[in-house]
Amino acid sequence: MPTPGGSSLSRIVPIGLVLILALGPNAGAVNAEMSTTFQQMGNLGLEVAGARGGNTLITGGTFTLNDLPAGATVLKATLYASQVDNPNGQDAEFAGVDLGSAGPYASDAGSQTYYTYAWDVTGLVVPGANSYSFVIGGHPNGGLVAGVALVVVWHDWSEPTRVVTINDGMVQLGPSGSDFEDTLFTNLGDGETDVWLFTVLDDKASSGETVSYNGTVIGGPIDQNLGPLASLLKLATNSVGGTNALRVTTQFDTMGWIIAATAVSAPPVPVTTTTWQHVKELYR
Repeated sequence: MPTPGGSSLSRIVPIGLVLILALGPNAGAVNAEMSTTFQQMGNLGLEVAGARGGNTLITGGTFTLNDLPAGATVLKATLYASQVDNPNGQDAEFAGVDLGSAGPYASDAGSQTYYTYAWDVTGLVVPGANSYSFVIGGHPNGGLVAGVALVVVWHDWSEPTRVVTINDGMVQLGPSGSDFEDTLFTNLGDGETDVWLFTVLDDKASSGETVSYNGTVIGGPIDQNLGPLASLLKLATNSVGGTNALRVTTQFDTMGWIIAATAVSAPPVPVTTTTWQHVKELYR
């Protein structure tokens, strides 16, 4: 049966990818890469909210979702946080609910090891309530909490038909100078595309970063637009049928890349008019 989004996964992705899509937060740390953890087609919406971390081991704040309709059905919501040199666990609270301690979701080692932590909060995001508090408690053996993000996917009949894909994990850029990293989005169609990316530990002192989609620069630089040590960018571009590549290039800045997500709007179906006489002629 089709999912609430409108299309069964097997119709848009190969069976091998369906197994990947079944993975969720805390399925085990994945080193030095981002992988596809969600892909679905239907009347879907996507929003990513981000927040700066702080110079302490504990950070808190509030996410505001601007686009989530009151009558929507939330399909997936994930809370992400980062910390340096902490493989031992991290605590979280979301919307006043204690999520407990999670082990690392992903990591990448350079001069330091960057860790991503993630919690499934799908049941705690309620359409009609668009503000959500959070508290991330760091481990004393690790560094500061650099950034926090919330990714929400929903189904609502008011949304256009979209293919929504989420790639996540941890990729460290620039530990040894100029660098670039790619993440791939497969099984997409032609269409206007919103691209979201979330990074941590970036800075303003070393600028000039670029974001490219299929070889065309669509954004940059990445200079702490959320505040110290975290950036969230939403960019507009176009996808082509098949595989599409998102690239981040740095010059001298070292950062961790946690989230890359796309929402591809299906092109409208052309409508032609005809006469009843013409229809009858077709069947003579």
